[in-house]
Amino acid sequence: MLSVSKPRGPRYIVRIRMAIRRIAATMAIALLTVATVGCGEQAKKPTPAWLMQIEAAEPVDLDSYPKSDGVKTLDQLRREAQGGAVDDTVFMPAANDFVAGRVNRLPFGIFSLDNTPLWGPTVIYLADRPAGVASGPFPVRAMALDVPKQHRSKTSASDYETIGSGFYRFDVKAKPKARSISLLALTRVDDAVHAALGEIDLAKDDPAPAPGERAPAIKTDTLKSADGDVTKIDTRVPPSDMHDISLDAALKLHKPIVLLFATPSFCKSRVCAPVVDVAGQVMSRTGDDAIFIHQEIYRDNDPNKGFRRPVLRFGITSEPFTFVIGADGRVSDQLQGPFVAEELEAAIKRAAAQRD
Repeated sequence: MLSVSKPRGPRYIVRIRMAIRRIAATMAIALLTVATVGCGEQAKKPTPAWLMQIEAAEPVDLDSYPKSDGVKTLDQLRREAQGGAVDDTVFMPAANDFVAGRVNRLPFGIFSLDNTPLWGPTVIYLADRPAGVASGPFPVRAMALDVPKQHRSKTSASDYETIGSGFYRFDVKAKPKARSISLLALTRVDDAVHAALGEIDLAKDDPAPAPGERAPAIKTDTLKSADGDVTKIDTRVPPSDMHDISLDAALKLHKPIVLLFATPSFCKSRVCAPVVDVAGQVMSRTGDDAIFIHQEIYRDNDPNKGFRRPVLRFGITSEPFTFVIGADGRVSDQLQGPFVAEELEAAIKRAAAQRD
């Protein structure tokens, strides 16, 4: 025999509705808690070992390094820091063009004799000549090429490890009539101090368009000029998205321009591919506020065939070499060698403020 339940009254319906609301609220809180925990776990993701090494290179305690006292030479400072030991590291500049009478951005690496990148708090001493009286110590910045995976190319896969996924940076103020600068870099790793001597040559005039000078209004390679075949004008895998417009046309738009000379597949320094990755990362943030142009180095992407015309017109002697051009068409910044996203973004902001 079937039993038929009696109809429920209004109070019962109200209680059911309230119960449903409590359940929904509880579920919402639970989901929010899970999401919050998930975000927290993502934020607390372990820092990669390579990044920890670079981050450990700052800050620099200048008091832990010898003082030049206005009388010591680079070699005396090296011996004092190392207790008379011989040089055990290599100073490798990642730029080539330095000019007398201005501040020069100097990116460089410190490598062991077996080509292993060394990271640690680093200082530099400067002298007019190898045996001259030194000045310093001056702190050096350690810059990490911490590029998100979605902006990394297949071409750069092995380059990050080769160059140590970063570089050191120091801004050198060169005297007006100086021809060269001698330097000593001291890097502290654990309880050991590693020393590397180096020298940079100074030119009287910049072979490339200098900051403040107008950028040459020349044609650069584009997807159109390559008949739609981007592999003709880009050795990156996959190709970058920086081939839509030629430099001469871009200058007419009065926007900041990032002109990046680089050859990801043939770069001797192994820095080009990571630098194009960084530029792509910044481009994704910048949107239409700046124009990005990637220009390859060699004709037909063959080092044996010489340089492409835009390379010759800009007079660069090394790559990668990046020009950030202001809205007024004048060069705002030169970024030779590697750079990080914050450097390029700061340069773009300066270029945007630069108007006739």
